[in-house]
Amino acid sequence: SVGTSPASQVERDSNPANFTVANQRVFFTASIPTSVTTTRNDLWTTDGTDAGTFLVNPPTGVTNTGSPTNVTGIGNAVYYGANNGKGQQPFNLNMVNTYSAGLVTATVVPTAGSLVAMNNKTYFISGTNIYQSNGTTTGTTLVSAGASGSQLIAYEGYLYFFRSGSLWRTNGTAGQVSGSPTGLGNGLFQGMFANKLWFSNNEDLYSYNGAITGPPAFQKVANNFLNSPLGIANAGAPIGELNGTVFY
Repeated sequence: SVGTSPASQVERDSNPANFTVANQRVFFTASIPTSVTTTRNDLWTTDGTDAGTFLVNPPTGVTNTGSPTNVTGIGNAVYYGANNGKGQQPFNLNMVNTYSAGLVTATVVPTAGSLVAMNNKTYFISGTNIYQSNGTTTGTTLVSAGASGSQLIAYEGYLYFFRSGSLWRTNGTAGQVSGSPTGLGNGLFQGMFANKLWFSNNEDLYSYNGAITGPPAFQKVANNFLNSPLGIANAGAPIGELNGTVFY
């Protein structure tokens, strides 16, 4: 555990996760010790010292922001989704003035797992719409409609998402990626490896190099990817990279 006061302790079995760095601090989620209150998951921060490890305060008028997801650092701010008793909503923790989080918008509810940072803004999916936000209510605006799934990923200056069974991207104007494989209704981003974007579709594993013209930008890397013995249900097989070679 950390610290001597029960209110500032993180138990060894508190399952810390969702680590991100912002403003020279580490932010993470962890369960509050049961000796303090009933167990729940909250946002914590640390500078690596006992005194500098503490629970992030919920916004004024909000009793808690439980079960944070998509903890994302952007400059001096941290964005995350959390349940404040009214469902999943986006919060902005600006560390210039305070370590208390503020509600970004009460009218647009982000899909859990969809928050992503790009160009000093945060993006998220709500329903089938993609929104961008600078951390304020007035600065939260619609970018594109028609997204499917709950994933966004930033790659080579564009925000990628699945729509109508194919891969789309936007940097302000949305459009289908030329040459995209079809049948991606269950598309799932696996990450960026070897300078390429990797995704699957419940059957096959693909890579994409970001190009629009020239040699084929898409490559089918493997068949039956989600059926691999090493696969994780609904998440594909683990992927890793070593010296430019991708393993799965």
